[in-house]
Amino acid sequence: MDRTDNEHEQDAPSRTRSQRALGQEGVAYLVKAVALVVVLFVLARVAPALPAPAVALAIAVLSAASALGIAYYVVIRKTHKQLTLKEGGWLSRFNNGRAITLVASFVLAAIMITGLMLEMPKWGVPEWCLVVLAVPVYLAVLVIVKRKVGSEYEPPFRLAKEVAWSTAITGVLLCAAAAVVYALQPAPAFSSMSDAYLSTTQAFAESPSALMSEAGKLQAFLDGATAYGVSRASEVSFAGYLAWRIVLIASALFGVATLLGTCALPLDELKKVFLPLASGVKQAGGSAPMMRHVALAAALPVCLLVAFLAVDGKVAQAVATDEHAAAESFIRDQMDVVAYVIDGTYYKEKETRELVEQTKRKAQDLSDAAADELVPLINASYDARLANVDAYLDWYYSLPADYGRLLEFVKGSVSGVLEGNIEEKINESVGAFMQDELVATLEKGVDDTQLATLMQDYAARTDELKSEFQSALDKLEITDTPAWLIKVEEAPDIDISFEAFEPADKLLEAPARWGVSMAAGVGAGVLTKKLVSKIAQRQFFKTIVSKVGSTVVKSAAGAAIGGAIGTAAGPAGTAAGIAAGLAVTVALDFGWLKADEALNRESYKAEIIQAIEEERADVLSAL
Repeated sequence: MDRTDNEHEQDAPSRTRSQRALGQEGVAYLVKAVALVVVLFVLARVAPALPAPAVALAIAVLSAASALGIAYYVVIRKTHKQLTLKEGGWLSRFNNGRAITLVASFVLAAIMITGLMLEMPKWGVPEWCLVVLAVPVYLAVLVIVKRKVGSEYEPPFRLAKEVAWSTAITGVLLCAAAAVVYALQPAPAFSSMSDAYLSTTQAFAESPSALMSEAGKLQAFLDGATAYGVSRASEVSFAGYLAWRIVLIASALFGVATLLGTCALPLDELKKVFLPLASGVKQAGGSAPMMRHVALAAALPVCLLVAFLAVDGKVAQAVATDEHAAAESFIRDQMDVVAYVIDGTYYKEKETRELVEQTKRKAQDLSDAAADELVPLINASYDARLANVDAYLDWYYSLPADYGRLLEFVKGSVSGVLEGNIEEKINESVGAFMQDELVATLEKGVDDTQLATLMQDYAARTDELKSEFQSALDKLEITDTPAWLIKVEEAPDIDISFEAFEPADKLLEAPARWGVSMAAGVGAGVLTKKLVSKIAQRQFFKTIVSKVGSTVVKSAAGAAIGGAIGTAAGPAGTAAGIAAGLAVTVALDFGWLKADEALNRESYKAEIIQAIEEERADVLSAL
């Protein structure tokens, strides 16, 4: 019992010293770890705007520091292996070398640091919270590992194993925390690879360093491909999507844990990278560093700096001389973002083509439906006009019509005398008189109101479809895609909106072919006015207008006969002569009209009917 108490008393100072040493190590770790996080955060914010030399220097310095931590674990393994080798043998000498270890460690560190440099500017609040959280978590894990596992290893290898265990456990804990964060976030959804690419953060797109700009674009392409794959996985299985995201973030989180492990190593431990390996069971802790290896370690970041600047210059030269840089050309070929250029605006080519075809089908359906309703109405309208042809000819071959034409002849003559173009004015006056009567007669009993209403309704529905088309087209405009990423597909020669509404526009042009403005509608005899205007251009109509001259001659002959009778009868017969002259005139006019009707009515009727049928065919062809 007394011996046990003595042992406890002897162990107490040892535990106190151990706790004091652990506290000092913890403080040293926290200082270095906090400084590391601050440096990483600052770099994440300023690196995209740094010139090439500053970026290269930052990567070189961080790679050199990280390479020491990587090389340390290799040297510890070499130390363990050295215990199994005969001192002075060639295997022992080879195992004691560092050149390959230093070069390989630096290359691995440079890749990791460059990746972090490209990745960190894209991190949001969740990622930086995990990085900050990693600092105290690592320290807590390290304390637990030292107490639970550290005593299981021999002193020369103990710290290396404790740091390795702590790094692995911290990485796993960070991944678990990331899983919780991502599980609370909605899964992304992208319709295409290009959409996923454009959604990625491209922090280095405008970097002064041409090399970092190109590398950033390639990384954005990989991020876009990954994001698109993740979005597809989330549609199949949310658990699979979550697992995939953890796998993707794991490399960065374990990289942070590795850097924190390096911060946990005292400087004396890191010096072992350059010291000779232990011989036998005794370490060569008091040995001097191997200077050739120190020089190599110092030269590696300088070589990286020089190589970075040389490659950056070559890339900048290529970017300045070529239409597209290598990364841009590669991404452009993979993305296949094709666009229509319409009036200088970019639109998604495939979606625009589909929209035009879809709208064209809708316009065709609307046009077909309207035409089905219009054709019967138009036929009925022209059939009613055909039925009125005889009524017009009845009027034409009546005495009131004949004397009306005579009156217009006189009016035209007076106007012609005043203006010096008698024949033209006579034909104009008589022709207008006959055309007005033709319009009035053909229009009797004809009501085109329903036709007008239908056309105006169709025009309104077409305008609505055009508005929907334009709204949908506006949504297809490409506004957030860099010009270098777009392959231009020139729009068709015809206007793309006209192509979509070709069936509708063809139908809406029909009223114009009828001589009608859609604003005025198609009622109130406008169809007949256009028809009569065409009839007036026919030769038969010009012929019957010119016959008014012979009517005047006939009327003059009747008046002359009446005057002769009055003269023969003396003064008392003047009144009778006038009456007789009028009677003769009327009788002659009536006779001439009936004779003309017998000879020409059917041919005139056939001409008018033919004109109506031709106009009907022309109107229907517009549909």
